[in-house]
Amino acid sequence: MSKTICSQETAVAEAVRAGRWNDSLEAHLAGCARCGELLHTVRAMQSLALTPNGETTMPEASWLWCRALLELKQQESRRVRRKLATVEYTATVLLMLGSVGWLAWSWPKLESLLTGWQANLWAELWRAAWFLAERTPMLASLPSAAVLALLLAAAAFLLAQPLLAED
Repeated sequence: MSKTICSQETAVAEAVRAGRWNDSLEAHLAGCARCGELLHTVRAMQSLALTPNGETTMPEASWLWCRALLELKQQESRRVRRKLATVEYTATVLLMLGSVGWLAWSWPKLESLLTGWQANLWAELWRAAWFLAERTPMLASLPSAAVLALLLAAAAFLLAQPLLAED
């Protein structure tokens, strides 16, 4: 590409776009390399804009503007969702760490409370399980491990629901 400036460059560009040539522009085009490059560039761009049947179809500016605004809003939405997900994960980790810390801090008190209940706790749980089994035949037929697995799966789903609900 030449770096010289030509005074006829604007006239050549307009003539190429409009398809109106005169003899003086054709004579100038034969001797000016800059205008020759301009001619090839404009024609290449026009060929890119042509559809297979030879018509030029450019989208409306309002459609392009709405599309650009939509893309901008979608990018903003993705950015906000990433920030919210980060906050959610951070809060979950902090909640878990806080719970473990509270449990470790309060363990001596909890252990003393559970020691008094421990003897009666298992007996009461066993009695409650048999009470439910007598009242609900389905629970009596299922092994207790399967019931426990279902309860744990439900608890895990409830805990993981915010992560699963994302997109």
